[in-house]
Amino acid sequence: MEATTVVIGQEEQLAMDTAPLTNEDGIRKALEQMNRIIEPTWDADYDERRDTMYLRRRAAGPALSYFSPKVAGMVFRLDVQTGELTGIDLEDFRRVMAVQIPELGEVLKVRRRARWAARLPGLRTLARYALRGVDARTREQVRARYCLNP
Repeated sequence: MEATTVVIGQEEQLAMDTAPLTNEDGIRKALEQMNRIIEPTWDADYDERRDTMYLRRRAAGPALSYFSPKVAGMVFRLDVQTGELTGIDLEDFRRVMAVQIPELGEVLKVRRRARWAARLPGLRTLARYALRGVDARTREQVRARYCLNP
């Protein structure tokens, strides 16, 4: 994030950027930071009831949501204070996105299989490692599909 130096009286203070006020600025700022989602500090979680895939940075604080005008159901979340990308929500993941993009559909299938395997005592550790790999694969596919080729 960019920082600016603000002079108050005779003291200099560092002021961090805040989240953008308009949706267009928020989307632009989020797309500039898309390489961050492949870092290991990010997790992917799928909510079956809401049919939404959540990509979140661990220990993220409050954030503002910005709705993508190009991809229906894609919501970017930027930290309120710093403007850093803290999350991406992919709504209608199974019904729409996984059908349109076969790679995301495959990620969802592997995720289900790993969750099923986690129920079996002998396969829990293996399933946990598989889910970590699926999380990374999900983040890579979202970054490649929606952000490197907007």
